Amino acid sequence: MDDGFSGATVFQACYVELPVRGGDGQSVTAQLSFPRHFAAFAGHFPEDPILPGFIQIELALDVLRRLNMAARLQAVRQAKFYLPIRPGQKVDASLASPDDQHFHLELKVNGELCTVMEITVG
Repeated sequence: MDDGFSGATVFQACYVELPVRGGDGQSVTAQLSFPRHFAAFAGHFPEDPILPGFIQIELALDVLRRLNMAARLQAVRQAKFYLPIRPGQKVDASLASPDDQHFHLELKVNGELCTVMEITVG
């Protein structure tokens, strides 16, 4: 099923800083900001919009794809949502991996941890 949120063009306008590999070769960082008109906010929730969890997963995959890394989701082993991500906030995304298959994702706004995920890609 195509939900309209997969693929390279969905997040293109949201990147403030494009994904970059860390000097260690095992980490990736990017910065994004989702405008109020971003389609995912329309139904989640119109009066008090927050970035849906599935979009946060797709975001991690998009970051990896932009670096030509294998990014087909195999599993979400853990996901914790501490703070909501709202339109216009600058989101710092960081992914770390010991093996290019298992990733630890953190999303932060103003240095505050919003989301932590453990995903496996293939």
